Parts: sequence; C-alpha cells; structure tokens
Amino acid sequence: MDAADGVNGAATGAARGQEGPSGAEGPAGHSGPCALAPAGRLAAGGAPPRVAGATAGECSAHAAGVAVGSEDPPAPGPERPKETSARGDPEFSISSLEVGDIEEFIALQDLFAGEHLALSQEIYSEVTFRDWQLSLLCPESILSREGGRVRHVRSMVNHDEECFRTLSILKASAKEASGATRLVGYIMFQVHDESGRTPRRGGRHKRRDAGPFRPWVQVKQIFVLKHLRRYGCGSQLLAAMLEALGRIRLSVLDLNAPAALWYRSKGFLVVGVCRELLGQKEEANVIVYQDMQRLDGSRKLEPLAVPLLFRDEVVHEVVHIDYPDDGGSFDLRVVGFNERDKWHYVDSRGLSMWQGDCFVDEVDLNEYYRDGRVQFKRPLSLVWREGELRRRRERRARADERQAEMEERERKRGALDGRVVVSRRLRQKHAGPEAAHAGASRGGAG
Repeated sequence: MDAADGVNGAATGAARGQEGPSGAEGPAGHSGPCALAPAGRLAAGGAPPRVAGATAGECSAHAAGVAVGSEDPPAPGPERPKETSARGDPEFSISSLEVGDIEEFIALQDLFAGEHLALSQEIYSEVTFRDWQLSLLCPESILSREGGRVRHVRSMVNHDEECFRTLSILKASAKEASGATRLVGYIMFQVHDESGRTPRRGGRHKRRDAGPFRPWVQVKQIFVLKHLRRYGCGSQLLAAMLEALGRIRLSVLDLNAPAALWYRSKGFLVVGVCRELLGQKEEANVIVYQDMQRLDGSRKLEPLAVPLLFRDEVVHEVVHIDYPDDGGSFDLRVVGFNERDKWHYVDSRGLSMWQGDCFVDEVDLNEYYRDGRVQFKRPLSLVWREGELRRRRERRARADERQAEMEERERKRGALDGRVVVSRRLRQKHAGPEAAHAGASRGGAG
C-alpha cells in the first residue's frame, strides 16, 4: 500500500479527498486544453502519444461530464468489489484512453469536479457544481450543448485539433469480482516544447528560476476513485506519465492540503501561486492554486531559485512555521515585509513561545513555503479575496473621485458661462439708446 497515494488532487487544481490522487487540473486559462491520449502505450523514454481535441477557441484545460445543465454533483454510488492481488490489494492496469472509455471518463471527471465543490463549500457556499465544471473541465459553449462533451472528448481521442497534439490521457483500470473491467482513475498531461521560444520582454511576472527553455510536462488532472486510493493507483499513473521527458509542472488547489502533501512526497516543490475567480465576478470568489514543479523526472530536485510568492499582502496573517535543522515549530503572525531582501518579519506574541518567551524573527517566508515549511491558518483563497475586494474598493473610490472632479469642473464652467451672459446683458443695458442709434446709423449708411 502506498501511503502517499492517499491524496486526491493533482495537476492544476488538485481534487479533494484524503485517499489517493484525485484531482489535478489547472484553472481555466492557466492549465491549457485537456485531451485524451490515443490507444496504445507510451514509448519508453519517448514523448507521449499525440492528442487532438475540440475546435480552436474551445480548447479547455479540463473536460467534464454530467447531464447537460446539471447543477448537482453526481452521487458516488455504492462501492463495487475490487479485484485484489494475492496479498489482498487491488491491482491496476495503466493504458491510454480510448473512444470506448468516453462515458466512464466523463463520469470520473464529474466526480473530480464534485470533490472540488466539497472543498470550496466551507468558504464559498454559493458556488455551484456547474461553476466548478466551467472552471476545471470545459467552457460554457461545450457544457451547455447537448452531446457537446462527448463530441469534445471524442475529438481529443481522435487527434482532431492542433491544440491537443501533445496532450495525453492515461487511464487506470481494475477488474471487478464479476470479471468486468472498469475505469477507476486517470491522469491528463501535456508536453510543452519551448526550445524555439524566447522569453517575453518586460513581462509582469518573471520566473526567478528562468533558464534555457527545455521540454516540460504539465499535469492537468489526476483522479482516483476514493475507495481505491492509498493502494498505489495514483503512483502508477504518475510513474507511467514520467516516461515523458522534461520538467513536470502542476497546480494544486490551496484548500486541498492532502493533495499538496502527496505531491511533495513525490518530489514537487512550490514555484508559484496563481488565482482565478470562480462563479459570478461580482462575488469575488477567489481561489488560489499552488504551482508545483518536479524537475527532469528524478526524485531528487535540482536546486530552484526562491520564487517571490508573497509580499505585503500576507501581513497580519497567522502562519505555522516548521523551522529547518530541528529549530522547532511555532505559530507566528506576519507583521512586516522587507522589500529590499524580500523577507518577512514575524512575531510570536500571543501565539507561541520559545524558551518561555515571545520572540520576533525575520524569515524567508517564500523559501519556507516553497519547501513545505509554512502553513497559513486561513486559506490563501480568502487572503487573496480580501486583497481583491480591497483593490475593487480602491478602484471604485478613485472612479468616484474622478467623477466628483469632473462634476466640479462642469459646475465651475457653468457658473463662468452664466457670469459671461450676465455681463454681456449689463453692457448692453448700460449702452442705452446711443448704442441703438449708432446701430441704426450704421444700418442706414449701408
């Protein structure tokens, strides 16, 4: 039994659960199109099978499946008997997804979205299952169209579009007691070849570990049925994917702590943080994903530069820090940010003590978070939501101020125009009959 396989959630957006990878997906626009790999095995050490998908413009980072228009996540249903090995553990076979697997695959993706919904309910009770489908699986144009998702997945399996050329899906199958085989999990990933690209100049978000462009693998989704987690299925899926060359990147929902721990056990570190809005924009339902990376397919990571994940937006937040070198674990409040060194000031007052006293410290919060030594007491999604609401208030205040300035200018201009009219009339009045006579004379002369 693989204990690390007890996490649910992986590439872009990790799914929920405490028992086996179930959910890797990236926020829409963040993880790219989703697609299926053609039938057949991955060539050892080679690139994954080529994949294609929906029409251009409908390429989605995730694909899901439930009845069109459904607002409720599918019920998990009764657990089915598992095929077991001689020692009693279930056995799995890994292969590429085929056209005949589409319905089962769509059902698994709906469970994947449903687990994300369960994770977010504690902080965003108004978010719906459909919101998560749109965020993780496919755009509205596909989800709302009758049969759209089936056609979308079929086109991916059949390599119909360029956007899915290098995107693959591997399935995990298990036999039931009846002898029938069913899908119990999958992993979706895409190989990116950036050898011909050059870095963007003047980009707002620069990678601090920027180096030569090399092929890298992005895990988009990974999911295993809950009752079959912690049996090594997720590890087998990940191992099969590792036959693809290059760096591996994925994103995990910050609410899914078990998934993040599982990926850390596989050698992944946090290299970035990204966020997106879920549901209606005016509700500001911010969700945060941890971008994680594992280099060159080896368990041992190459050294990574410290990513700039947090600045002063986390000031006042309470964190738990597990200091390196057996320095102890403490609850601390972030009280400041050193802009020059990119370190944070923390204070233990009222939270924890060291050798019987409170203490203050300056720590590299970004490095500690990258290495899994920092836990925020509040979900980062809520921390960033407060920032989003604050920015909206500031933008609204600036807009109101500009509007007030424009109205004041208009008022002054109107008052000035009024004074000009009154002045002209007074001049005409004081000019009297002489001006009228002079005007008449000029008229007669003409």
